[in-house]
Amino acid sequence: VGIPELRKAMADWYKRWYHVELDPATEIQPLIGSKEGILHVTLALVNPGDQVLFPIPWYPTRPSSNNILVR
Repeated sequence: VGIPELRKAMADWYKRWYHVELDPATEIQPLIGSKEGILHVTLALVNPGDQVLFPIPWYPTRPSSNNILVR
C-alpha cells in the first residue's frame, strides 16, 4: 500500500540516518499520523473478545481503537 517511490525514499532516509535497511514493500507503511498507525496495529493484532491492556495515561485513540473491535 502506498506509492512505491515514496516507500523507497522513506527506506533510503531510514538507512542514511539509522544505518538499518528496510524492505520498502514489506516494512514501510506511509501513514497520515500516529493515530492512524495505532488503529491499524490494533486492527491487525487484536481480535474481537481479546483483552487489551494499555497504560494510564494513554494516547487518546487507544480506547476508541479497542471499541471499534467490540462492535
